Amino acid sequence: MPQKLNYPVVFEYTKGSYKGVRFWRSFTNKEDLEEWLKDAPKNEKIIAQGVTEEMAINLCANTSVAARAASCIAEATDGEGNVHRDTLQLQMTNIAVASKHIGRDITEELLVNVELLLLAAGKRMV
Repeated sequence: MPQKLNYPVVFEYTKGSYKGVRFWRSFTNKEDLEEWLKDAPKNEKIIAQGVTEEMAINLCANTSVAARAASCIAEATDGEGNVHRDTLQLQMTNIAVASKHIGRDITEELLVNVELLLLAAGKRMV
């Protein structure tokens, strides 16, 4: 029988296109986490560990809208630097729906942040 994953850990990306984005994953216990950390990506830091799932969700909800906007653009950008409109809209919709699910509507703020980041970077939409 598989072990229960009942040790939630909240991480935050520290660099790259996802800098500032928080996410969480569960481990079986602190020892499991410590073993995983030996080969863990170096662009993540731990925000909290051993918290409840509710607390993990709340901590992730505190990801800034600017960080979420940057991650949407990163997901929608191809190897040539073009931003694909359909992929961008899908990413933004996913984030907006998830935010509404936890009682926060960031749709308009997300749209403004995405537009500002695209303008600042001179990115081209396809």
